[in-house]
Amino acid sequence: MALSHRLFIAAVVSFTFFAASGQTRQVYGKVTNNGEALSGANVMIKGTIAGTVTDRDGTFAIDVPVDKSVVLLFSFMGPLIERRISKNEQDIHLDINSGIGPHAVYFLAGPSFAKLSGQRNNGVGFMLSAAYRYLYHRFGIGAEVNLQQGTFSPEGPVVPQIGVPVTGYYRITNRIKAQLGSGFYFTKDRRQEPDVKVITGLTYEKAYWGFNFRYMNGTRRFGDVDAVTQNWQLAFQYRVQ
Repeated sequence: MALSHRLFIAAVVSFTFFAASGQTRQVYGKVTNNGEALSGANVMIKGTIAGTVTDRDGTFAIDVPVDKSVVLLFSFMGPLIERRISKNEQDIHLDINSGIGPHAVYFLAGPSFAKLSGQRNNGVGFMLSAAYRYLYHRFGIGAEVNLQQGTFSPEGPVVPQIGVPVTGYYRITNRIKAQLGSGFYFTKDRRQEPDVKVITGLTYEKAYWGFNFRYMNGTRRFGDVDAVTQNWQLAFQYRVQ
């Protein structure tokens, strides 16, 4: 079927679907792939049968309800990419290669700095993580397996910890996400008991890479003493899916 015929049919379907639900407004935009116009990309309104495809210049136009925000689904020989359109937004530009889909599996690695109450020295080490995250519109949830290790003095032992944190996410923009959660951490040091850490942070994502900054606070037991630990971590993030 010719592209012009598909555009015509999609426009008719979109108009018919919203005719009974009230007035509509037109949202238009352009879909690119690494900056180049992308022809034939699918654009759908989530939860409906209304949709269209981009023309040879990568542009599209679609009717959406007036005074309502909607979620557009973009796809082109790959996973769906969600983009929430506010009720006042009209002109959309999406580079499909840099879009972040709802599902993400990724790895993190970077330095970890720690402060232990009662100690003058700061701990220096590193962290490694394998994580999964799912975003639904602006909100999401994720879990990871996290390894962090470091020492609080040049002469002190290196203390490894393995944690399983669960965090909630809030999408501030398409590239910036806030996170808040907690995790249960285990250690092999006999002087220390497992502890629970509270985690908060920000993530910046672009295409398949990004940066993750977070702050962690928990209580660790050293022998007969409970000590508060604070961790600051800045990790490079690589998205596998």
